[in-house]
Amino acid sequence: MKLYNNHNGNLFSDIAVLTAKFAKVDLNVVLVSEEEAKSKDFKAKSLTGKFPLLETEHGNLVESASIARYIGRLSSEGLSGNSAFESAQVDQFCDFSNSNLIPHLRTIVYAVFGHAVVETETFNTAIKDLKEHVRSLNTHLQGKTYLVGDRLTVADVVVAVALLLPFQTVLDGGFRKSVAPNVTAWLDRFVALPEVVSRLGHVKFCAKPMKAVAPPKKEEKKEEKKAAEKTEAVAAPKKEVDPLDELPPTKFDLPTFKTYFVNLPDKRGEGMDHFFANYDREGYSLFYAKYEKYEGEGVVLYQTSNLMNGFLQRIDSFRRHTFSMMAIVGEEPNLDIESVWLFRGKGIPQQMIDHPQFEYYQKRELSVDNEEDRNLIREFWSAKVGDNVNGKVVVECKMHK
Repeated sequence: MKLYNNHNGNLFSDIAVLTAKFAKVDLNVVLVSEEEAKSKDFKAKSLTGKFPLLETEHGNLVESASIARYIGRLSSEGLSGNSAFESAQVDQFCDFSNSNLIPHLRTIVYAVFGHAVVETETFNTAIKDLKEHVRSLNTHLQGKTYLVGDRLTVADVVVAVALLLPFQTVLDGGFRKSVAPNVTAWLDRFVALPEVVSRLGHVKFCAKPMKAVAPPKKEEKKEEKKAAEKTEAVAAPKKEVDPLDELPPTKFDLPTFKTYFVNLPDKRGEGMDHFFANYDREGYSLFYAKYEKYEGEGVVLYQTSNLMNGFLQRIDSFRRHTFSMMAIVGEEPNLDIESVWLFRGKGIPQQMIDHPQFEYYQKRELSVDNEEDRNLIREFWSAKVGDNVNGKVVVECKMHK
């Protein structure tokens, strides 16, 4: 069989080639030039004009997932599943990749490598939606080694290859560790397979997310450009300012309160009374937050603990303007992560909004003038293991100070 490809590095061709390697099927890869691709003879081979294209003795196939499924069915390695149901599951994950991963992958690749102008909102939405789908996969992979059954199938190849570039560009270490540990472990195993290394080399995932290439600026008029250059020449470089440092002065000294409260034995009584007496309603905001679990989450304590601690590590540099107690409450297999937060300023600060996990939390603003809210704040901030908060037993808690 021949696989026609238009350029090296085409991930859709990688899907076909890797499947052939796992299937132990001989595949002759032919690189087609741009001129050849436009010829009448080649156009006659292809239904859509897309690459890759597989030429078989029975006819030609396009669409990488269809090619991979065909190659998988030629193998005795079980790549298409070992039952009718598993075969349907393989089809399900191939369709899942094409519908839910590939569209966002295209947007992200175009943006971070500058292949096309992508608006910031479009780029951010693509990442957000992709994270949701990865999160679903993470739930599915809980306790599993493969997507389907007990061995590698075409589903693993199709989905893994679709996720490689996002894991190398925008799905950073913090997200992988805290939100997608099962997907990360599964993908780590996949890229370490000899068949994958021989095709793709040693794959390394990103530590920090890449940003989209900024769209080109509109050409300035010569006079405006000269004026701007003069201004830049005389202006001193501006230091980046934290907007929270620019807020009006507040009577509530957060650093002093933290020192006082942390070292106080009677936090629930004396400590919280002191807080309510000195709290500045105009200078600070209070919020309750609860993590929205997916199926399979909150079952085991150590995994839930990793999730909570990973969240806090991501905002370690944001201590000056916030205070919180996060708690794991309930009991296995029904654990929840809940917390009460104090933020400088009105509303939730941008630093918190930008946290990659914060979007998965239900948020509700609290008022110190509401008795139920006051009791909730008091319970959380004075909580110890074994205490009851919000009607549930605390099994682990951590103060962010």
